[in-house]
Amino acid sequence: MAVFVEFPFQGAFYRSFIDENLPLEEREEKEILLFETKCDIQQTTTNDSGGFVDSSFAIYFPIDISQDLLVKRGDFFEGSMYGMQVNGEVIGIYASQLGACTVYLKDRDV
Repeated sequence: MAVFVEFPFQGAFYRSFIDENLPLEEREEKEILLFETKCDIQQTTTNDSGGFVDSSFAIYFPIDISQDLLVKRGDFFEGSMYGMQVNGEVIGIYASQLGACTVYLKDRDV
């Protein structure tokens, strides 16, 4: 008998950052962890065009509605579901007054 878990997976949101105050030769892209969260991950679309596979995912996670969301468009997500790595760029964020948030990702593994 399967047990239903609302948020069965673990994932992390992060932001890429380049310190533009440094000299050009010292600049490098760094990742800033925004937060880690329990979540549910669902693949929403997959398109195959001439061997080029493009996928999208929906990430659902609990939020505290009394605080601002830390994640924004252009941020990144990494997680896994059933052993499959999921990572992508945030393309949409939709919070609910019920205490959950849905984030849509464009897959980075193309």
